[in-house]
Amino acid sequence: MDRMAEPPLPRREAKKEDKRRRITAAAGELFRAHGFEATTTRAIAERAGIATGTLFLYVRDKDEALALVYGADVDAALQGIRRSRRRSFTAALVDRLRGLFELYARHPELSLRYVRRIPTFEDAERSEHEARNARFVAVIREEVERAVARGELRSDLDVGLAVRTLFAVIRVLVFSWLAAPPVRVEAGLRDLGATLALLVAGLGEPTLRRA
Repeated sequence: MDRMAEPPLPRREAKKEDKRRRITAAAGELFRAHGFEATTTRAIAERAGIATGTLFLYVRDKDEALALVYGADVDAALQGIRRSRRRSFTAALVDRLRGLFELYARHPELSLRYVRRIPTFEDAERSEHEARNARFVAVIREEVERAVARGELRSDLDVGLAVRTLFAVIRVLVFSWLAAPPVRVEAGLRDLGATLALLVAGLGEPTLRRA
């Protein structure tokens, strides 16, 4: 069944959303073309076609503008994630997260500045980021549950704990990858695959079966 069309936003809300989109687009274009330091809030406002004072009704500073840009980019990357045809848990999860690695690798310095600021998010920024994390976690959970169902992961696995652990490990890995240039997608994905394989195999000594 097709989804029902969402009702249009009230005129005032529609105008606010339009300005937010223009600010996001303008900031993205300028940051990517000139870098973070060389981009000014005045330039963002001019590119967006609004007054500088109006800009500050939407973002307090350039870091908040950068968060708008990456929030929109991460949303698009998450929406583009499709189920992988890979059979193994590790290969499937690496395959599904490729788009996020490709996004962050396009402008590593901007990406690193963005991820470093995530812990300081407050209020609306925090809520939006948590919603993105929930979609990210859903992808991990889906692959964990599929791996349990086909017997690749143990049947008594605490799925919730496994998903939280994987999410935390992936976040740290992405941060470390961005902080150690050169930032190359394939290198990051290889590290991700090796890390996931280690988690699946476990850290203990292998159990020797008796003949």
